[in-house]
Amino acid sequence: MRETHSLCNEHDDVVSASLLENWIDETEGRVWFPYEAGRN
Repeated sequence: MRETHSLCNEHDDVVSASLLENWIDETEGRVWFPYEAGRN
C-alpha cells in the first residue's frame, strides 16, 4: 500500500493517496492492538 501511495503522489492523485493513507493507518492500528494486548 505504501508503494501505491507513493505512486499516487507522483501522479498527483490526491484522492487515491488519501484513501490509502486511511487504510494504512487502520491496518497499522489493527496490527498494533493485538501486539500490545499480548505483551506481558
